Amino acid sequence: RRLAAVLLDGGEPFYRCAGGPWAYRLSAPAADHYFLIREGDAAEARFERLPYAYPSAEDVLTGDPVDLAAPIPVPKDSGRWIRAARP
Repeated sequence: RRLAAVLLDGGEPFYRCAGGPWAYRLSAPAADHYFLIREGDAAEARFERLPYAYPSAEDVLTGDPVDLAAPIPVPKDSGRWIRAARP
C-alpha cells in the first residue's frame, strides 16, 4: 500500500491483493495475467479490487479454474500464474 501511494501520488491502483503473497499484473489484449509470489510460509491471496469483472480465470500451469472472489492458496516459497480473460 505504501509503494502504491508513493508511485501513484495518492491515487488508487487498478488492482489490490491482500493476504501476504506479492501480486504482479501483466496486461494483454485478451487477458490479464496475475503472478502471485510467496516467499516464506504458504498463504492465501485475496483480491480486494480488480480492474474488470472477468468472465473466467484459470491457473495457467494446471488449467484449473480460479475463483478470483475467493482466497487463492499460494504454496510455501512458490507462486501461481493466473490468467483472467478480459470481458
